[in-house]
Amino acid sequence: MLPAFTCYHPCPVESMCATADMQWLFTGGADGIVRRWDVGSSYTSAMTAGTAPSSNLGTRSCMLLSQFPAVSAPDIAPLGTEIDPAIYSMVCERNGLWVLAGGREGPIQLFTVRVGHGQCQHVLRGHKGAVTAMRLLPGGHGLVSAGRDGALLAWDLDRGAVLGRFGPPVPPAASGGPGGPPQGHGGHVTSLVVLDPSPGRPGGGLPFQSPLVLAGSTDGLARLWDPRAPATSPAIAIGASAASGAAAPAAPAPAGQWVLAVEWLPWLGGAPGAVALGRRANNLEIFALAAPPVPTAATANTPAAPGGSLLHRLVVPTGIPGDTRPPSEGGVTALQALPAARALCSATADALHGWTLADPVPRKPCALATPHTPHMVAALCGDEEGTLLASCSGTRGWLGSSDNTAVVCALTPPLRSAPRRQVVAAQQQQQQQQQQQQQPD
Repeated sequence: MLPAFTCYHPCPVESMCATADMQWLFTGGADGIVRRWDVGSSYTSAMTAGTAPSSNLGTRSCMLLSQFPAVSAPDIAPLGTEIDPAIYSMVCERNGLWVLAGGREGPIQLFTVRVGHGQCQHVLRGHKGAVTAMRLLPGGHGLVSAGRDGALLAWDLDRGAVLGRFGPPVPPAASGGPGGPPQGHGGHVTSLVVLDPSPGRPGGGLPFQSPLVLAGSTDGLARLWDPRAPATSPAIAIGASAASGAAAPAAPAPAGQWVLAVEWLPWLGGAPGAVALGRRANNLEIFALAAPPVPTAATANTPAAPGGSLLHRLVVPTGIPGDTRPPSEGGVTALQALPAARALCSATADALHGWTLADPVPRKPCALATPHTPHMVAALCGDEEGTLLASCSGTRGWLGSSDNTAVVCALTPPLRSAPRRQVVAAQQQQQQQQQQQQQPD
C-alpha cells in the first residue's frame, strides 16, 4: 500500500466518510467544517499523466471541491452561544447526494450536497453528548447512531424520527431515584458496523434476512443488535463469558479492555462470518458469530446473552523498526475490512497494519503504511472495490495528537475499475492522435 494523496487541514480531522466508489471523500474537522475532496479526479489525472503511486506521491494535495460549516442551524448555535463545533462522526449517501454530521454537542445534521450544497435540511435530536458513530442501514432510509451517553438509536430518515432505542431501560436507583431510557451499553459507544446480508454484498446470502448492528464500547463488550425491533432485540454480547455475564455494567471496563473499533469479516469462520474487536491494549480479538434469535415480545428487556467463540487473539506490533520514538499507547483506534483480499487493516498511532485472515492461522501482520506516525488515527474508510483506503488523524476528544491530515492510499491493484476505464480511454485517444499526426497528408 502506497500513499496517493494527502488532504491538508488547518485542524485535527475527527471523522470522514466517502461515496461508494470513493469519488468524493468528506472530512469533518475539529473546526466544525465539512470538506469535500475530489479523490477520483485527482487520482485519475495523476495516473493519466503516468505518475504511479510512490512514497513521494503522498505529498501531493488532493483537490478540495467545497466546504461548509456543520454548525449552521440557528437552533444548534444561537447567536452568542459558544459550543464545541467538532464533528465526531459522518456518513453519506452512497452517491454523495447528502451527508450526515454528528457533532460533539449531540445533534445530527443532514446537509444536501448535489442540490442546495451545504444547506442543513434537518436536525436529528436524541443523544445527550457527542455522537461518536453512525451507520446507514441498507437502502439508505434508516440510520443507527451511537454516542458517549451509551445510547444506540434507530432513525427513520424519511420522517426524521427516532424508531427506537436499543437495550433495556435503566432500572431505578437503589436510593429510589427514577430510572432512565433504554441504554445499549454501560460506557461510551465508540464504533458501529452494519452486517448486510443483501445479495451482491460481501457476505450476502447469510442465514438471516435483516441487517444486524454491531456496536463496541468502553464497557469492554461489543453487542450485536437487530434493528427491526430495537426495544425487543435480544442483544448478543461479544467478548463476554458466561461466568462474567453480559448485562451492561454500571461503569466502563479497565482502559486496556475498551473496545475502540469493531469490524465485520463475512468470509471468516463460516456463515454469518466473524467480527474483529480492536482494544485499547493494542490487541485484536476475532470472534465467530451465530445468528441472533428473532426479536419477539418475550425477548423484550432481556439482558444480553454471551455469544461468539474466540477464534484468534492477535497482538498488534508497537513501534516501527529503526524508529527511535517510543511506541504508541493509543490502542487499535480503527478497523477496515478488505473483503477482496480477505484481509483486515488495523490502525494505531504507529502504523496501518494488514492482516491476512483467509488461512486457518492469521499470517504475521505487515506494516502497510505510516501516514500519520506518531499521531492518532481517528477513522479508516475504503471503496467497495477494495483498492483505495483513506485514513484521517484526529483525537476525538481523547489524549493524543494529530497531524491535521487525511491520507488516501492505493492498494494492490493500484487502480479502481472506473478510473481504469477512463485512463485506458484517454491513452487510446492519445495514441490515435499520435497516429493521425504521423500519417502523411
